[in-house]
Amino acid sequence: MLNRELLDRLTHAFYVNDRDTILDFFTEDGTWQILGYKTLNGKAEMKAFVARNTIDVVEAKRHRVIISGNTAVVDVEGKCIDGKGNVFENWCCDIFEFEGDKVKSLKSFVVDKK
Repeated sequence: MLNRELLDRLTHAFYVNDRDTILDFFTEDGTWQILGYKTLNGKAEMKAFVARNTIDVVEAKRHRVIISGNTAVVDVEGKCIDGKGNVFENWCCDIFEFEGDKVKSLKSFVVDKK
């Protein structure tokens, strides 16, 4: 059963750009759908994606967390910076499905605040 402490460790890794910890949380065959952009299948694809990702979170405000069984929903408002120094803000809703203490799937809804 998923617990809040485990989820807090995972989401903190996202907020401080700890890519290694993020990857460690996924199962080998896990999936990460960034809706409207890309679907990553398996840890190898995720590792390649985060290695070339130049976007870092500089601020995150978590509004809501809902946990039910092995599923968690996290509602976040964030500010990010890309590799060229451009700052942008977005809203994000992540739906995590866990298998034990690992993420089996993550579905991310990201909306630019423009």
